[in-house]
Amino acid sequence: MPWLAATHGNLEALHEHNENPEASMRYALEKGNIQFKSLNFIRGWSIQDAIILLDEVQD
Repeated sequence: MPWLAATHGNLEALHEHNENPEASMRYALEKGNIQFKSLNFIRGWSIQDAIILLDEVQD
């Protein structure tokens, strides 16, 4: 979870103007098919039909 703090912060910023930001963010995480993966474990994957957001990527 500590590695995802920046991503969660950005997600909170996207929902801060909603009427109920906590519920809106919870809905996005539970129902919106948002997945968080460590780059250590996805090397070599073929990812199709997806939008991928990367934070502080090297290599």
